[in-house]
Amino acid sequence: MASQLTRSLKPTAIEAVSGVIASLWAAFIGFELADHDVSVLGIFSVVLALLATGLMIGSRVQDASRSELIKCLEPGCNTQIRVWHTSNADVTRLRELAQDHSKHGPAT
Repeated sequence: MASQLTRSLKPTAIEAVSGVIASLWAAFIGFELADHDVSVLGIFSVVLALLATGLMIGSRVQDASRSELIKCLEPGCNTQIRVWHTSNADVTRLRELAQDHSKHGPAT
């Protein structure tokens, strides 16, 4: 049976920084909305949306920094494979697939 890759529950530096920035951003906007007599429910909704957006952006940046984009070497071929959370054997197999144009044919 193939081993499962596990993810640590400890936040990375990117997650921690994005969490702090999202929190500060949400707090600032929340205080600004409170100054303009926006309802508590409205402020709560906006703050939650800002926190979720900030944390999602941080998560996507982290995934992008840990991923590898493999492209076909054939001129004019648009085949690309992005890998992350993948074993070395799978990365090698996917690299061979992406870089050997005869194995995947032209991308559309």
